Amino acid sequence: MKKDLVIFLLIPTMVLSIVGTSLAATVDPLSDVKPDSWAYNAVNDLVKAGIIDINTNDGIFNGTNAITRNKMASLVLKAMARFDKANDAQKDEIEKLAKEFKDEFQSFDRRLERIEHEEEFKEEFKDQFQSFDRRLEKLEDKADNPRLSMYGYSRIRYDRDNFGTRAYKDNQTMWVNISTNFKINDIWSLRSENEFENDITNNTGAYTSNDYQRPFLQLYADGSIGETKVKLGRYYHLSPYGLTFDDKIDGFQISYGDKIKATLNSGNTYSHIMHGYSGNPDGVWEDGSTNYRVTSVEVEAPVNPTTYIKGSYGKVTRRQTGEGFKSYEIGFNTKLSEDLSFFAAYAKSDFSYKNKANIMSLQYKSCDPGIPGSYDIYVKKYFIQGHSSLTNIFLDDLKSNNEDWSARYNEFKGIRIGFEYVPVRSTKLICYYTVGKANKFDPGNIYNNVQEDAKFSRVQWEFYF
Repeated sequence: MKKDLVIFLLIPTMVLSIVGTSLAATVDPLSDVKPDSWAYNAVNDLVKAGIIDINTNDGIFNGTNAITRNKMASLVLKAMARFDKANDAQKDEIEKLAKEFKDEFQSFDRRLERIEHEEEFKEEFKDQFQSFDRRLEKLEDKADNPRLSMYGYSRIRYDRDNFGTRAYKDNQTMWVNISTNFKINDIWSLRSENEFENDITNNTGAYTSNDYQRPFLQLYADGSIGETKVKLGRYYHLSPYGLTFDDKIDGFQISYGDKIKATLNSGNTYSHIMHGYSGNPDGVWEDGSTNYRVTSVEVEAPVNPTTYIKGSYGKVTRRQTGEGFKSYEIGFNTKLSEDLSFFAAYAKSDFSYKNKANIMSLQYKSCDPGIPGSYDIYVKKYFIQGHSSLTNIFLDDLKSNNEDWSARYNEFKGIRIGFEYVPVRSTKLICYYTVGKANKFDPGNIYNNVQEDAKFSRVQWEFYF
């Protein structure tokens, strides 16, 4: 249809080109037609007369700027389409313009023929093209999403602490975490994480004792059944605000929902926390083991686009004696502005003592290892008692280096001020300082409430690969 229209419009031009004219030398279709040329003035007159209808705001033609011959030819075609609306003088001008731009019209016709030929070619071989596209997509997908991928990070850490009247102690460590992801199919994957530590201060490696060897920090299958997401194996889990759980689980996790999300965790876990029970008459931090079973349910729901409420309820049980306790946490996080975020949370257990915790955090900006120069600054306020959690949490920081678990503190209240910065892509520098009051666990008096000054600082540089 388009081709027929162009041919019809070209008839006056072809007639004029045959009668008493010879082919002129080819003119560059991109050369300018300047405002002082007769063709420019003729088109301008036709525009003013309404024979050529244009939008003067589109910058193609406004009566003063030079335009290319191709663009001028497109305006002449508009005039030819309204040839019957013109008066005799205007018709003469249109015919002269058609003669002037006949080469451009022929170029338009050739381009239209090529387009039509390409469309016919595509239609004839569309099945082959579609098959080729599908194979190309599969190759690109394999390149972008290999069945086996490896990634991880390393961190160099310097810690310094001071508790009560004891002198400051320093500790330097280096960690390397290597993770793998093997795609079983489009739905299921097998994931693993290995962790290696070197205690630079004492020149020793981690996990050297028989009761604390972990060849795999994480090893689990990850996939979905319908719309339900599933993890099965050993995986790391953090409760919504980290107040009631922060450890590994040998078991399963089931998550369902998009806007409102519910998560069930169940399995064995590693813990030191069962001191003070009748089943543990010595009242001390017992050696860590996987003698504990944990079950928790978590829910996350939006209040509005910038605010979420999160909560969890769980239970930890010593499998040998059946003793255990329950704990819950609830809180919210919100964005106060584009760069300012805040969250607050509260936790409590039904343990007989030291069973409450709360945390508040105010953060400016957001640090992203993929964006050099990005950073964040934050301040956090803590009140944490050891038995608010189903397993060992923040209080792990509050232990004098090279001392056993009886040196742990079972209560802390204070603040942490810190910042994170990305000096170069795929790295992150972390610095924070924690100060407050701590209550050290006393095996002879589990209700001891003597407070000591506690100070803890950390500088850590992480590298991602």
